[in-house]
Amino acid sequence: MLMMDDELRPEKNPVHMPDRFEDLTAEINEWRESKGLNEPVVLGEKEYKVFSPGRVLDFGVNHKEMNGLAADFIIDNARGKMGAILATGGTFEDVYEEVCKRPKAGKLMRARGLYYPGLDEYWMPGKNPNNPGATYRKYYMDRLFIPLGIHPSRLLLPDAATDNPEEAVQQWQEEIEKRGPYGIALGGIGPDEEQDSKGNIVCEASPHWAFMPKGTLPDSEAMVASLDQATLRANKKYLSHPDQAPTHAMTQGAKVPLSARSRLILAKGDRKPKNVARVLGGSPSSDVPISLILLSPDTDIFLDGNAAAMIKHIIREVRVSL
Repeated sequence: MLMMDDELRPEKNPVHMPDRFEDLTAEINEWRESKGLNEPVVLGEKEYKVFSPGRVLDFGVNHKEMNGLAADFIIDNARGKMGAILATGGTFEDVYEEVCKRPKAGKLMRARGLYYPGLDEYWMPGKNPNNPGATYRKYYMDRLFIPLGIHPSRLLLPDAATDNPEEAVQQWQEEIEKRGPYGIALGGIGPDEEQDSKGNIVCEASPHWAFMPKGTLPDSEAMVASLDQATLRANKKYLSHPDQAPTHAMTQGAKVPLSARSRLILAKGDRKPKNVARVLGGSPSSDVPISLILLSPDTDIFLDGNAAAMIKHIIREVRVSL
């Protein structure tokens, strides 16, 4: 049973909030209310309530503070005796490094009964799963599980080399639900579209959550998905053999991450502002899977100055084009 009644939700432990950020929460939420963006939405054949973000923080150029606070959220979740849904990518590399620096992180995250589903895994039938950078299992093992001494069985991911991905995602979904509920679901925001010197789009935007494709519904379960062009281009730099980059992945749907007690979404860099604005400046849409985060309460969004730039212009009534 993944969803919990409010009275059964464990109270959050207090996390020290640093002063070195700009808190955009009230400004964004007031603007969203004024534009009617928190009205219920119909996705598929169901109506869903829309929530304002819990916190939207702009850390400017202070990435160390941003990574450190994200690490504190992850450890605080473990202190609350709940597992976490983990995310990958360059954005989270520095966050996990900060987690491993915390003195009690290993002990807390090794606690009995805590499990850590990843959001996604490549599908590479017949490929060498130990090829550096080739699987997200290796990503997590190298950055969290080995440094903190967490047993590999606590990491819930399908086998990247499976010959039957449809069966693998079904078993994965069952295992994730069996080991829940989860206290926090992590996520990043994908890159904006790329344009050439004439303004023509040469690579479409990638506003996914995990590898959830466009058309993903809030109650969707684990699935096999094709990787979009932006993801293929971004991920090649992590592979020792870019010419063998996977073209498909096994990804969670939105159902389990939305059922977690909270969500923490991070975005950094100058290739993220349009997708950040699509989330915070619009209504949840299946065509922008990461925007589905606003269908659950208690979602925090950490941004650096580049990623926050466009939404700040929008809410302050500077004309920009989405």
